[in-house]
Amino acid sequence: MSWKDAQNAFFLGLSYNKLTLFPGKDFKNVTLPPLEALSLASCNLVEFPPFIQELDPLGSIDVGNNDIKSIPCGMWRKRNLQSLFAYGNSLTGRISPLICNLKSLVILDFSYNNLSGVRPSCLGSISQSLQAWMLQGNKLVGPIPQTYMAGSNLKMIDFSNNTLKGKLPRALVNCKRLEFLDVSHNQINDSFPYWLSTLPELKVIALRSNEFHGAIMCPTRCTFLKLHIIDLSHNEFSRNLAPEMIRNWNP
Repeated sequence: MSWKDAQNAFFLGLSYNKLTLFPGKDFKNVTLPPLEALSLASCNLVEFPPFIQELDPLGSIDVGNNDIKSIPCGMWRKRNLQSLFAYGNSLTGRISPLICNLKSLVILDFSYNNLSGVRPSCLGSISQSLQAWMLQGNKLVGPIPQTYMAGSNLKMIDFSNNTLKGKLPRALVNCKRLEFLDVSHNQINDSFPYWLSTLPELKVIALRSNEFHGAIMCPTRCTFLKLHIIDLSHNEFSRNLAPEMIRNWNP
């Protein structure tokens, strides 16, 4: 049973307050209610609330827009966790590869932090559950993870505003439900990704401010079936832009 369907589920919303946690408080001997969702966004927090690690059935956590600098290792043992929002904090260092233990994860939002290094490659293939993967506005480097499993449920990928290099992973063609792809403001060096036209649900492609080059063309006729927005600005594309190239797109 998912956390949304659980009986006697309890949601606690404390967002937009000025809370203070008592340092060193031991919650192991404290009986806590069966929380399924907890919202502590914009609460002036400077550390990850330790009692969260004791909430085994917790399915959704929102600690966005605080000043949290790290996430405790105990969080990576939460097998029921489906949504983790930690956007707009002060997270530093690498994303722990232990995050791939979260087999039920549907939404991961670590956007606008100070995370660095490379992303755990397993996130593209840990399970079929992950739908939204948001890492924009960090200091991530290196190539984009190349592995995406067949049957992936990914609908949204936002890696914009980092320092990613290399090529777009061709394995993205396995993400048949992908609707939104944003890798703008990186250092990706690749040719026009015409192969994205095979994704039947893709609506937004943002490649702005990278090092894409060559002609904007497809080897054969390509039709982006549901495309609404494509941003190719501030790259190194060249050669003629054939009118039929755009006419073939079918938003």
